[in-house]
Amino acid sequence: MWIKKLYATFGKLDNKTLELAPGLNIVTGSNESGKSTWSAFIRAMFFGISTREKAKVGYLPDKEKYRPWSGSPMYGRMELVRDGDELEIERTSQRSGVFSKESARNITSGAPVETGEALVGVARGVYERTAFIGQSRIGIDGDADTEKRILAIASSGNENISAAEVISRLEKKQRELRSVRGLGALPEVEAKIYALEKALSDGKETQQRIHEAEGEFLSLSEKLKTSERALKIAYAEELRTKLKGAERAKKEYEEALKELQEYADYPVKDTYSEFLSKLNEWQEFTVATERSSSEFNVALREKELSEREKSGFTAFEGMDEATARQKAEDDKTRLLTASKKKTPVLGLVLVFAAVLLLAAGVLLNIWFLLPGVFFAAAGIALAIMSGKKTRTEAEREITALYGGTDSSVIEKRLEEYILTLRREGELSEKIRELSVSSEISKNSAELRNRDILEMLSRWEIPETDFFAAEKTLRERVMLRENAHARYESAKARLEVIKETLGEAGESVEYTEDEIPDKTSDQLEDICAGMRDLIKKCELELATLRERMAGTDIEKSEEELQGLYESKDMLELEYEAYALALKGIAEADSEIRNRFSPEVEKRASEIFSRLCGGSFEVVRIKNSDFEMEVAEGVASTPREQLTLSQGTLDELYFSLRIALCEMILSDEDAPPMVLDDVFVNFDGERMARALELLRDLSETRQIILFTCHTREAEYFEKDDRVNKVNI
Repeated sequence: MWIKKLYATFGKLDNKTLELAPGLNIVTGSNESGKSTWSAFIRAMFFGISTREKAKVGYLPDKEKYRPWSGSPMYGRMELVRDGDELEIERTSQRSGVFSKESARNITSGAPVETGEALVGVARGVYERTAFIGQSRIGIDGDADTEKRILAIASSGNENISAAEVISRLEKKQRELRSVRGLGALPEVEAKIYALEKALSDGKETQQRIHEAEGEFLSLSEKLKTSERALKIAYAEELRTKLKGAERAKKEYEEALKELQEYADYPVKDTYSEFLSKLNEWQEFTVATERSSSEFNVALREKELSEREKSGFTAFEGMDEATARQKAEDDKTRLLTASKKKTPVLGLVLVFAAVLLLAAGVLLNIWFLLPGVFFAAAGIALAIMSGKKTRTEAEREITALYGGTDSSVIEKRLEEYILTLRREGELSEKIRELSVSSEISKNSAELRNRDILEMLSRWEIPETDFFAAEKTLRERVMLRENAHARYESAKARLEVIKETLGEAGESVEYTEDEIPDKTSDQLEDICAGMRDLIKKCELELATLRERMAGTDIEKSEEELQGLYESKDMLELEYEAYALALKGIAEADSEIRNRFSPEVEKRASEIFSRLCGGSFEVVRIKNSDFEMEVAEGVASTPREQLTLSQGTLDELYFSLRIALCEMILSDEDAPPMVLDDVFVNFDGERMARALELLRDLSETRQIILFTCHTREAEYFEKDDRVNKVNI
C-alpha cells in the first residue's frame, strides 16, 4: 500500500497538494515549510483527529494545533494504491468537530473502504511507535497494543493469537466469578446465601416470637378475665357501700332540713351586716358628737382668755385692725413732734444780748464780759426748761398707753394686738363651726339609734345594750347559716349518691373471700392496661404473621442447600481459572523471554550496520523499551544514557525498523513516515541509514521529510528515489 497524492487544508497548508511515488520519497523543505504538518496530515487521514483531547500546559491537541491558518474549514483527501486498486479517503469538518465527517471508497470498484486500524492493519499507537516517526519523536515508549502484537508474533507467528489475550479472557472469566470490587457470580451467590441465611434466621426467630406472643396473649386474656370479675365484685361492694351511705345521707338530709326549718325565721347574714354597719355609724357619730362638744368647750375657754388679753391693750381698746394701725401711727408722730418743739422768744433775746455783751467785753471793756455770761446762761436755761416740759408730757402719755417711749415698742404692741384680734376672730369661727358639726353628729347619732332600735324590735332582741344585742344577733345568724350549710351539704351528698347508684353494673354473686383489696378505679386501670397489652400483642401477632406470609422454612432450607452446592461449583471453577492463569502466565513468561532475542537480533544487525560495526549487541531491558548496547557478546554492556545523542537516535532508529519489520511485514503494510530523523546523524552514518531505507523501500513506501538537502543530494543520480521539494 502506498500514498499516491495528498490534498490538504490543514494548519499552515492552504489547499496544498503533495504527489508521492512508491518506494523511497525524500521531501525537502526549509524550516516552517510544512514538512511536519504534512507528516501529521498523513496520520490524521489514516486515523482521524480526536475531538476529546484538551489543551494543557505545554501541550496543544491536534484539533487546535492544525486548525487552518486561513480560517477555512479543515479538509483532507488522500489517494492510495492497494493491491492494484485505487482508494480515496476524504475528511471534512462539521459542527461536531474537525475531520468528523469521513468518506472512504475503492475508486476501482466503488465499494466503501474502512479507515483506521482496518486499513492500516495496526492500531494508532502501534503505527506511531513503529512506522511513524514524528519530528523529535525518534524515541519509543511502552504501548499495550505494540507489546501485544510483538508477543503474539514472537510466540505463535500469528498476531491474532496472543497469550495476553488468553490471559485477559481467563482473568475476565475469573472476574466474572469474583472481582476485586466484590462483584461477580460468587459474590452474588454468597450474597444470596447470606440473605437467605438471614431470612431463615429471621423467619425462625419470627416463628418463635409468634409462639411466645400467642402464649402471652392467652396469659393476658386469662388475667383480664380474672381482673374483670374482680372489677365487677368491686362495683358490687361499692354499690353496697353506696346504698349504706345513701341511707345515712338521707337521714342527714332530713335532720338538716328540720334544723333549717327551725331557724327559718332567724335573721340572715345580710341583715347582720346591715346591723353592723348601722352600729358602726352610730358609734362614729356618737364619738364625733362628743369630740365636737369637747372641742367647742375648749374654744370657748380660749376665746375668753383672748378677750381678757385684748382688754389689756388700753391704747387700742374697742378698735379694729385698721383703726389700731392708724392710732399707733398717730402716737409715733406726736412723740416725734414733741422732741422737735422751738425754743421760747425770751430765751432767744437773752442769748442775743449775751452775744453782744461778750463781744463788747472783748473789744471795748472787759467789764462787759460778766453781764454777757449771765445773759447767755439765763437764755440757755430758759430754752432747756421750756423744751423739757413739752417732751415730758408726751412721753408720760405714751408710756401709759404702750409701756415705753420707743417707736419699736409701739410697733410691737400693735402687732401683739393684731395677733390677739385675729386669734379672737379665728376662735369665733371655730366655735361656730363646732356648734354646727356637733349638732349634725348629734342628729345623725339619734337617727342611727332609732334604726338600731327598730331592727332589734323587728327581731325581738332586748335593747338594753347594743353590743349585747349584736352578740345575740350574730349567734342567731350563725345558727341559720350553719343550718343552711349543713342542709346544702347533705342535699349535694344525697344527689351525688343517687347519681352514682344509677351507674351500678350488673349484679354478681361472690363470696367474702373474693372481695378484692383494690378499688374499682385501681382495677379499671389494671384492666385498661391489660387491654392495651392485649391489643399490642394482637398487633404484634398480626405483624409477625404478615412477615411470615409466603415464607416456607423447609423450601428456603432446600434453596439454601442448592446455593451451597452452586457456591462449591463456582469456587471449583474459580480455582480452575486460577490454575490455568498460573500455567499460562508461566508459559507466557517463557515466550516473553523468547521474543526479545528476535527483536534484539534484528535491531543489533541494523545498529551495527549504522555504526560501522562499533556496536554489535543490542539488549531490550523491559517492556518500556529501555536498552543497553555492547561492542561484542562478551563485552560489558553500556546503558543507553551513556551514549551520545546521535548514537542514541541511531539506536532507537534501529529498534523502530526492527519492530516495523516484525509487526508490519506484509505487502499491504502502511507507508513508513519519517520527519527529520537524521538531524543528529553524522554524514557517514546518515549515508548508511539512507542505504538501509532504500533497501527497505523495495517492499514498502517510505516518506522521509527533511530540512537538509544532503539526503536528496545523496540520491541525486539514483532514479529509484523520488525527490520532492516543497
